[in-house]
Amino acid sequence: MTKRGTKHLHELMRMVEEGHHAVIIFFVNREDGKVFSPAALIDPAYAHALREAHKAGVKIIP
Repeated sequence: MTKRGTKHLHELMRMVEEGHHAVIIFFVNREDGKVFSPAALIDPAYAHALREAHKAGVKIIP
């Protein structure tokens, strides 16, 4: 993932705090894709931010 993606998650959390609805959609473009999870070993900061965003009310659609 990227620092930019983490920044976007924080922006979505801020939007929820302000009373807006926020949604992040992940597209898995693989026929064998059955499960989605962030790559915590590759980017632990993004994985943490995604968990926090979910707790804050950002809807996640895998």
